[in-house]
Amino acid sequence: MRISKTKFWLLIPVIYFSVVTLSSFSQPLVINEFMSSNTSTIADDDGEFNDWIEIYNSGSATVNLNGYGLSDNHSKPFKWIFPNISIDPGQHLLVWASGKNRQPNQGELVNGLLREVYTGIPGSSVYNLIAHPNYPDNPSSVNIIRGIFETPSNIGNQYGQRVQGWIKAPATGQYVFWICSDDNSKLYLSSTADPADTVMIAQVTGWTNPRQWNKYSQQQSVPVTLQAGEYYFIMALMKENSGSDHLSVGWQKPGGILERPIAGQHLFTDRSQLHTNYSISAAGEELILTNPNGTIVDQIAPVALQSDISYGRSPDGSSNLFYFDQPSPGSQNPSTGYSELLPPPQFSREGGPYTETFQLTLESEPGSMIYYTLNGQIPTSSSGILYTTPINISGTDIVRARAYKQDYMPSEPKTMIYSRIGSNVQGFKSNLPVVILHQFNTAITPGARTPAAAVFIDNNQGDTTHLIGDIALQSRILANIRGSSAQSFPKKMYGFHLVNEFNQDEDESLFGMPADNNWILYAPYSDKSLMRNAIAYTLGAGFGKWAPRVRFVELFLHSGNGQVTNYHYHGVYVLVERIKWGEDRVNITKLKPGDNLEPEISGGYIIKVDRLNDGEYGMTTSMGTFMAYVRPSEADATPAQKSWILNYMNDFESALYSQNFTDPQTGYHAYIDVESFIDHFLITELLKEIDGYRLSNFMYKDRNNKLVMGPVWDFNLSLGNANYMGGWQPQGWYYTQLNASNCYINCGVRDWYVRLMQDPVYMQKMRFRWWQLRQNLFSNQNLSNMIWQFSDLLSEAQVRNFTRWPILGQYVWPNWYIAPTYQDELNWMNNWLMTRLAWIDSQMGEPPVFMDYELAYFWLFDNTLPNDTPLEQIEAKFPPSGNGLLSFHSALQGYPFYPGHPYWRKASMERRNAPIEINYRPEGNNDIAFEQVNMRGIQVKQPFTGDGGENYLVFNMSSIGYENLLFSFAAKDENAADYLLAEYSVQSGEPQWTTTGLQQDTLPLSSDYQLYEIDFAGIIEADNNLHFKVRIRFGGSNMGANNDDRVTFNNFSLEGEALDLMPGDANCDLTVNVIDVITTVSYVRGTDPQPFCFDNADVNFDGIINIIDAVNIVNIIYEK
Repeated sequence: MRISKTKFWLLIPVIYFSVVTLSSFSQPLVINEFMSSNTSTIADDDGEFNDWIEIYNSGSATVNLNGYGLSDNHSKPFKWIFPNISIDPGQHLLVWASGKNRQPNQGELVNGLLREVYTGIPGSSVYNLIAHPNYPDNPSSVNIIRGIFETPSNIGNQYGQRVQGWIKAPATGQYVFWICSDDNSKLYLSSTADPADTVMIAQVTGWTNPRQWNKYSQQQSVPVTLQAGEYYFIMALMKENSGSDHLSVGWQKPGGILERPIAGQHLFTDRSQLHTNYSISAAGEELILTNPNGTIVDQIAPVALQSDISYGRSPDGSSNLFYFDQPSPGSQNPSTGYSELLPPPQFSREGGPYTETFQLTLESEPGSMIYYTLNGQIPTSSSGILYTTPINISGTDIVRARAYKQDYMPSEPKTMIYSRIGSNVQGFKSNLPVVILHQFNTAITPGARTPAAAVFIDNNQGDTTHLIGDIALQSRILANIRGSSAQSFPKKMYGFHLVNEFNQDEDESLFGMPADNNWILYAPYSDKSLMRNAIAYTLGAGFGKWAPRVRFVELFLHSGNGQVTNYHYHGVYVLVERIKWGEDRVNITKLKPGDNLEPEISGGYIIKVDRLNDGEYGMTTSMGTFMAYVRPSEADATPAQKSWILNYMNDFESALYSQNFTDPQTGYHAYIDVESFIDHFLITELLKEIDGYRLSNFMYKDRNNKLVMGPVWDFNLSLGNANYMGGWQPQGWYYTQLNASNCYINCGVRDWYVRLMQDPVYMQKMRFRWWQLRQNLFSNQNLSNMIWQFSDLLSEAQVRNFTRWPILGQYVWPNWYIAPTYQDELNWMNNWLMTRLAWIDSQMGEPPVFMDYELAYFWLFDNTLPNDTPLEQIEAKFPPSGNGLLSFHSALQGYPFYPGHPYWRKASMERRNAPIEINYRPEGNNDIAFEQVNMRGIQVKQPFTGDGGENYLVFNMSSIGYENLLFSFAAKDENAADYLLAEYSVQSGEPQWTTTGLQQDTLPLSSDYQLYEIDFAGIIEADNNLHFKVRIRFGGSNMGANNDDRVTFNNFSLEGEALDLMPGDANCDLTVNVIDVITTVSYVRGTDPQPFCFDNADVNFDGIINIIDAVNIVNIIYEK
């Protein structure tokens, strides 16, 4: 619906515009200005700082943009298409290059309310807001609330806000409205869609608590009659002076139905802005504006931009292009700008450790001036030191330099960190990587993050690390001290963000781990094994879900500008990935501020049971389970998102504690990933982590998916390292130790498990999973090997660590066993763990019988697959001379298509950079251990249905010589499908697909890699079958969607129990006759008969098939 409205003094213009006088220009529409790294210039309608592109109409006539393309790729000029929207002469139209893909037509109502915030206004009365000169036309910020009628709380002091839009009545009848706020507020409603008819219906004259609806009688309106389907203009004004702040509006619908706050599906705005389906690279990408006929009407060549610098035309619409340090999105560009961008200064010596004083020279373009600083600040022409002579470097310094030149945009700053290595550590060497953490003159504290610097020196996975040598990375960082009880230890733990020259997060790979900006230097202190967390995280990754990767390092903690000496040696640390959103971290959908309606609001969330940070309140379910927000943080989560995840947890607990809690459709199964809950319980109990369930207990929920328990975190008080709550005892369940007096936060998660274990089916699954894990991940051998392998790795460094921290043989809270030596600590821990395993075994009943599987086929996806290329077939990596073949059928007729074709790389199977260790089989890859850098995956892309039918994968795998087959693989959904469908065929010729005998043929997908196993045990038709095939299809609610989304796969394998050898049975039909003689002779002649059982034909077991084997088969027949 579109709303026609009269001018109203409380509204602002719908689209940013200004009018200028221009000379005639051949093409009226131009890309007038853009920004590709927006960190603080202007926020979009979700309150996020995204890239933007400004279109300007320099002509004299209005232009309708419907059907125009806006792209960053010449080969895809219609990558994003304008909706039905017009741009008037002299008007600027702002388009956000955010990747959100929003295309509202002009004046179209979409869900949401316009929120305008006015800062710097004292007073607590709404009158203070209305009387201020900035009201209504100059708000400090503007965004759209897309969820419930509630604004963010506790955002500041001395501000006012206006929230306005339309409300659509769901039914005819009488409605009652409420408003609550801190401080004053007023609620207005019109009798029609016209804002001019607005009258005040409720107000808060003082202040209320959040959602305190009945403090004042004036908060409640009189009954108002509304007509079903009609739109009514609604507006709330609120003024905050100091203290807490919030604003909520609720209503009672006909029939007495309370909805407080009002749900987002009833709220509408016409101010939703345009968002493309891509963002712009700050390194530079072309921008192209194309008319519906395919003619390029304007374009700008790739230009690299610094943060918050724009590039555009001056005057507007002209051909003169400049850099602007005062961007003007949505309005007239500055009259002056910079024609060129200076490159950063050149340093005569790269940063890193050094031993002798040297002279540092700086160079830049002729005519430029270089300013530098030695205090870590960005140099400016007013605050920096003008470079005139070489700089004497004799200590530990951070040198930052920037070039300036008339008419040029100042260069980006460039930073080098020089670490002077003292004589007493110049011979230092280690088998671990080394980190030098420079605090300079500002100590890192537990409070706000402090600017610092770090130097990372790698040993290239096995070489010796020296302090003097090549560095892996030097970076400015923002760091603080982490931990709770650990802060009392002298060996501190640090969290840090890698940052670029402008203090923005900068992703970098550290010591072979995937690139990111957010890291932790964990300091094992009370854990004198140094490895308890590393053991837990390694085991957690073995479950097939993400767990933090780690690298042991040795740390030098340096202060001031002097030399780095042995005084600064700080011991063995563990570099750990932080739990956060990310493709290589918790790989779930990143929830954005604009995701406030279904299905977007359903994820992804990361939450935890833990202590709160300062200023946080957390959330508490109806049954008292207390949790904290992790991602989005409590400050970043919108009110609608907080309500949604809390309601989800309430619904889960209601289902869990209901009478029918075991019902697969309505019970707990509908809300949680049961397997992840079981795995998390088992690792917590195996290692007996004394903070388990009650602290550092993480969970996450992806969009349209269930709640997953994990990742594992903070297991330093495990493996017997606690002298309370039975932590030192290898016998006994830990969860039974918890009660209301010692749960600290609460016992909510522990109580979930108590209830789950009242379900016999859950208990059966848990026991089976335990015995399954005992075959490999939790086996005595694997766990002992892990301890002794870490011990070997740490054998040198632990000596230095305990020289720096001489605590062996001393009590450190909360040690139970006080080992006199490092070896004794490990011996005790290993013995404790073996005893623990035996005790849990005694609690889990009789172990089931597991198949003795042998690998028959394995598909390895690596760099040998061509990239960005539609694939039709992939041969199995193992066996090398086998007949395993993966074939792909595309939903689009004519596949594969040529580059430039409209269907190029659509409905395709392609290589994808998405390695995962789940189901990786080293025996299928020449016994090579998993190496992420060399591994890849494959993807099947949208659309999944089309004129060629549907996408599916077919695996041709002769099962000759095997029975009780198991087909396994890893897979994850990336917004393309909801589930997989598995079928098989055993006939020759045209496949006849069936699911007969399969225990599960529908496999629900998750956004995180999962292990999928299709069990053919007992399906005798699949055993020893030349024609065995498996087909994987895709299912979901919108399989015709074409958004470049995908399902990703990895590590397909087929294994089975090997049939006993039958000497002479060359054709694998379980009998020996003259056909086997003929088959063997054919093999010897090189005709490659199929099927052919090599081991059966090799009657004399010499590893060679020749005529002698054929003769021996004749003898076998004769002897029969």
